[in-house]
Amino acid sequence: MSPREPIHRGGGEPILLLHPFLCSQNVWRSVADQLADTGRFEVYAPTMVGHHGGAPSPTWFLETSALVDDIERRMDELGWETAHIVGNSLGGWVGFELERRGRARTVTAIAPAGG
Repeated sequence: MSPREPIHRGGGEPILLLHPFLCSQNVWRSVADQLADTGRFEVYAPTMVGHHGGAPSPTWFLETSALVDDIERRMDELGWETAHIVGNSLGGWVGFELERRGRARTVTAIAPAGG
């Protein structure tokens, strides 16, 4: 599968949208459009490593730290030191780790996966 381009729209405060396990950034498409259309937010929704259209995973076992490292690299490429982070399920886990690393302005975790 070829890589999917991340959703990247709007201008203003940065918001990072992180998808659930085994999904892609497309779960956020309508939300990203609505947020960007307010004119208040720069919205970025990537597909995470090892997921449908994301970068290939170096191993079959995905560790949260590998996902977070990739998201941090992307934030750095965008020039974002911090962002508002919205994560659903696995995206919530990644959001919590980004917050722990000091990269979150706020975190909204929707049904963060437990284990």
